[in-house]
Amino acid sequence: MRKEIYRYALGIALAGIVLLFFGYQYLLGYWLGCIGAFILMYRTETFWNEILDQGESTKFTGIFHWLINYGIMAILLVISAKFPQYFNVITCAIGLMLVKFAAILDSIVDRHLGRKKV
Repeated sequence: MRKEIYRYALGIALAGIVLLFFGYQYLLGYWLGCIGAFILMYRTETFWNEILDQGESTKFTGIFHWLINYGIMAILLVISAKFPQYFNVITCAIGLMLVKFAAILDSIVDRHLGRKKV
C-alpha cells in the first residue's frame, strides 16, 4: 500500500478529535474503529504480500483471513454496543471505514495534483 494512504489515515484518525465536542463516547468509539481499521489494514497488506511471495493460491486461500477480519470487525462493534457509556456504535463503524476514506482521499489528491500512481 502506498505510504500516503497511511499518512492520510493517521490524519483522518487524529482529526476525529473534533468529536470530543459532541461527547467523549463519540470520540472513543471512532478511535476504537480506527484502531481496528489499522489492524485490518496491516493484516490485509501482510496477507497479500505473503500470497504474492508464494506465487500460488487455491480457492480456500483467503477464507480464514476474511473470517478473522470480519470477526475483528464484529468484536469491535459488539464491544461498542455492550458499553454505550464509553463507545458509540455508529462512530465505531465510521472509524472502521478509515482506510476506505484514506484511499479515496489519496486518489482525489492524486487526480488534483496530477501525480502518477506508483
